[in-house]
Amino acid sequence: MFQSGFSKAPNNMPNSILVVAVAADGYFLPSLNLWPSKKQQQEMKVLLSLQLHPWEDNDGWMTDALFARYAQEILLPGIVQRRKLLDMNEDRCLLLLDSHPSRAQPDLWQNFAYKSIDVVSFIPHSTHLTQPLDRGVFAVLKRYFNSNCVVPSSSSIALRRKAVANALPQALQTALLPSTIHSAFEKSAVLSGQSNSVLVKLPDIPSVQLKKIPSFQFPWKKYFRPSIL
Repeated sequence: MFQSGFSKAPNNMPNSILVVAVAADGYFLPSLNLWPSKKQQQEMKVLLSLQLHPWEDNDGWMTDALFARYAQEILLPGIVQRRKLLDMNEDRCLLLLDSHPSRAQPDLWQNFAYKSIDVVSFIPHSTHLTQPLDRGVFAVLKRYFNSNCVVPSSSSIALRRKAVANALPQALQTALLPSTIHSAFEKSAVLSGQSNSVLVKLPDIPSVQLKKIPSFQFPWKKYFRPSIL
């Protein structure tokens, strides 16, 4: 018997992280999938059919080292190449990030600053309102994935891995359509000057936290002149 999507995470199902970067003009950089494995599994190689890089990691969580590698191997080269193609080598670039602790790497962002890339993090507890990925791209991805990921109701991890790998590329491709990306940026209002109208809906900071994780605000005054932000 087969079922579509996951009604809940199965017991002992490992974590996996999907890292996506999009631009306001509808462009997107190669995505990253952190899969909890010590070596590349045969069934995961289908992910290479799209601009999707499967990286093996023991835990499947984003760490400081993995984020630094992603930033240096995919994010920074992708931004530089994009500006070159648009003949905008001298133009400044604004990079918006969430405040996950792995982003708190000033030395890494200094290298971005040398490339005229300004880095700003979102206000804590606001990404569901102000982050374009949360406002549209991920919703489309989850909806398509849950509708098309067919998994045997009782199966091995290998079969589940294959089901995920088969459904993820098309789900991601659907979510990264230019129209979806444009709509997500419009809803977030971060680049339209209407952010105040979005942030009036900002919820209260949770009074109870299971695990306290310090938020990261980039120390822009240390690296940038106010006149260029």
